[in-house]
Parts: sequence; structure tokens; C-alpha cells
Amino acid sequence: MDIEMQHKAKVVHRSTGGWCKSYGGVGGGWACILRSGQHRKSLSGATPSKSEIRMELMAAVSGLKQIKFPCFVEWKTGCSCLFECASRLLRPKPTDSFVASVRSGKAKNADLWKDFTALSSTHNITLEWIPARTNHLDSRVARASARSLAFHCR
Repeated sequence: MDIEMQHKAKVVHRSTGGWCKSYGGVGGGWACILRSGQHRKSLSGATPSKSEIRMELMAAVSGLKQIKFPCFVEWKTGCSCLFECASRLLRPKPTDSFVASVRSGKAKNADLWKDFTALSSTHNITLEWIPARTNHLDSRVARASARSLAFHCR
């Protein structure tokens, strides 16, 4: 999706993390770190969930909601499933069954995917998949924060 940007549109770097308790636990945590120039903002939360994908998607949507004007957004995620699904929604093909299931509300986490799609229409988003064990500081901090919140969720 190409969005016309102002000449001096800001670049926002966004790293997200999601975590859920294992072994049948229902606690989930999410975290998002936004950076633009020298500015940094951390967002996080916890909610009952059994899905790490839902938690990280919640972090992604929450981060986009914080960006108040059109920007170039570079999203770094360690979740290959989110990377794949977000890529498909950002550049939809008419025959893509996932895109159709999100639009019809039948996809898992359709509520959050619809929010993501609506919010992404304001920004020019690029995705970068970062393997979970890399030393990318913001990604590590987001995952650790999400994990900590998940264990405190009731």
C-alpha cells in the first residue's frame, strides 16, 4: 500500500513482543517499543490469553494507535507468523484466502487484524523479521517485558 508522505515524514522504529504462560496457563503479556530520533516510548499490558501471536499482534496494534500522524514505520518482529500475515495484509492479493478470512471476520484474531489493517492505511509500513535469539536490544526488551507481564496476569 503506497501512501503519499510529506517530504519530512518521520521514521518510527517499532519492536514488539508477546508471551503467554505455558502448560495451560491463561496469562498473556505484550510489549511494544517505539523509537523516533532520540525519542523512545514503551507500551505494555497483560490480558488473559493462550496465544502468543494474539499478544504480539496486540502490541503491534497498540503501537500503531500511538503514532498520531503518517510516518514511515519499520516494524521488527520475532514472530514469523505475524511477519507473514502482516505482509499479506499490507500487500493483499485478490485471491489470498487469509485476506478474505480477515475481511469476513473468520480468521483467528480477526478483530486485531482488522484494526491493524485500518491503522496501517495511515502509514508506510515495512516489516523485518528478527529471529528470537538475536541481540536486537529493543526486541529483547519487548519480549522480556511481555514475559514478565504474562507471569503476573491472573
